[in-house]
Amino acid sequence: ASQASKELRSQAKKEREQLQKRGAKKISDGIAAAKSATSNTEEDLVTLQKLGKLRKSGVITEKEFQAKKKKILGRI
Repeated sequence: ASQASKELRSQAKKEREQLQKRGAKKISDGIAAAKSATSNTEEDLVTLQKLGKLRKSGVITEKEFQAKKKKILGRI
């Protein structure tokens, strides 16, 4: 009975370690995805600002600006 108990504890320990590693990987992947999304959002906001300046200076029309804005905001 003692040997079986040791084997069960050993197996439980291995499984716990595997679960911890998987959990850490998922957390790491989630953080990376969040950083990427933040970066993309910041880039989109800069693009909107540039488009606003182009519209204001007459390089693009209001209609063109609104179309680009709608597309960018759809990604955010």
